[in-house]
Amino acid sequence: MRYDAIIIGAGPAGLSCAKYLAAHKKKVLIVDKDPLGGTCLNYGCMPTKFRLKFSGDPEFLYKQRRMVDSLNLAIEKSLVKRGIDVVYGRACLSDQHTVLIDGQRFEGEYIVLAVGSRPRSIPGISVDNNRVFFAEQLLWQLPENINKMQIIGAGAIGIEFAFMYSSVAKKIIVCDVADEILPREDRDIASRLRVFMRKAGVEFRLGGPCTVDSDADLVLIAIGREADREALDELLNGVQVVCGDTGFIQTDEFLRTSVSNIFAIGECIGRAFYANTASFEGRVAAQNILGQMQPLSYPAVPRVVFSSPPVASVGVASDDLFYGMVNYPHGEMFYIYPLSGRLKIGVDKNDRIRFASMIGPNAQELIPLFTLAIEKSVSYEELRQMLYVHPTLAEAVARVRFE
Repeated sequence: MRYDAIIIGAGPAGLSCAKYLAAHKKKVLIVDKDPLGGTCLNYGCMPTKFRLKFSGDPEFLYKQRRMVDSLNLAIEKSLVKRGIDVVYGRACLSDQHTVLIDGQRFEGEYIVLAVGSRPRSIPGISVDNNRVFFAEQLLWQLPENINKMQIIGAGAIGIEFAFMYSSVAKKIIVCDVADEILPREDRDIASRLRVFMRKAGVEFRLGGPCTVDSDADLVLIAIGREADREALDELLNGVQVVCGDTGFIQTDEFLRTSVSNIFAIGECIGRAFYANTASFEGRVAAQNILGQMQPLSYPAVPRVVFSSPPVASVGVASDDLFYGMVNYPHGEMFYIYPLSGRLKIGVDKNDRIRFASMIGPNAQELIPLFTLAIEKSVSYEELRQMLYVHPTLAEAVARVRFE
């Protein structure tokens, strides 16, 4: 059977690309060996946030499974409704226009690789899914009688799992070679979260080598993502798509690989590791397949750590910015939000907002305001002059003071 495009991988990147192409009357096939939704839905974003909210429910694993299964089904129905064919199976290339799915041949004018990545491993540490886990497997476990849990990696995944298991493990230790948690985030905000976590009983071992403690009942390896080189070799099957030194697929600015009709998107290209950027790349690839030739240029990318309190940020901190901070909620708000927070904004010499980071109640709901401000080159004075509803957390935006 012949298609305009065959998309291998049904995570956020592949789904976005498929839907965009189908909306422009292209005949599309999407294939995945796993349930639809990719790592985000099946092993990452969705079950993580579900568990953070409902882990106290004795039936949460059953409800988590039901939630994921219902979303898998909803995605499949939405694809079928759009006229997109869905095939489950293990795919590999036969040539630059042919895909074999469990032995069955499918031809496509274009092929899009959206096959994701895998958890990054630590040499010498064996992940046995009994005592030592990656997050993807641990999300679907219910370990009991945990005296000590060790988390290697103090990024977003490690921090969220520390909160997830704080009511289960008697002792949690978070380790990282970096000297501060959330090393990609603003240090002022990250250190404030670490204070909250220490008060909750979480211990830290930062700024040195990380090895597995022999007395840890449960160990989580959460040090990021890497290319799944073995899976990529099996998928490419000799087709000369060039991968870089780190194993990720190389693309040009239009997301084309070294083979002109084969595109690659999502985590398998190693540029960004967020569901929202994957979806964005999927749309850009689809536009370029349609001949619109849009170079990849990321918009402002918001980031959230669903800790307690949550941390949210957007933009990049740099030495050429001027910074202002304010604590929130302000005095009259404590009756609604008893937990204090902090907002930090960076502006350039023209007062244009280029960076924002915050920790506190509903930070994830406030960050879109700054995402839009950065994307549209809004000045801080324009934000300050807005009328905010009183009493709300958003009022803190108008109270920032620059030294």
